[in-house]
Amino acid sequence: MRKLTTVLLSLLTLFGITCSGSGDTEAGTDRFISPERAQELVDKKDARLIDLRTPAEYYESHLPDAILLDLSEEDSFRKGLEDLDKRRVYIVYCRSGNSSPRALRILREQGFRKVYAIEGGFLAWPWPL
Repeated sequence: MRKLTTVLLSLLTLFGITCSGSGDTEAGTDRFISPERAQELVDKKDARLIDLRTPAEYYESHLPDAILLDLSEEDSFRKGLEDLDKRRVYIVYCRSGNSSPRALRILREQGFRKVYAIEGGFLAWPWPL
């Protein structure tokens, strides 16, 4: 019984490490940041915001200075990436944070290394727009 418990705890620990979603962006792993940290980076002009939602959602309301790259139209999304400087820092957001990992993966595949996603997406933004 003790051996089984040890094995299960080891597996849970390993699972937690591999699924944590945090890590070094330079190494190409997903990194989620708080809305507050995102705002700090944008205020310092260190980062650009990318809205991943549909045009209808974007035009209804979006974060200040965000550019629209609709992730639901993947070909168009990839085409839009061609116009961006791969050396810059980008912060992506979707509605709730669920689509952001997919966008981060595509950005990394296209050679972007300094990419982040806002934890909780647009719905987590605490300030009035």
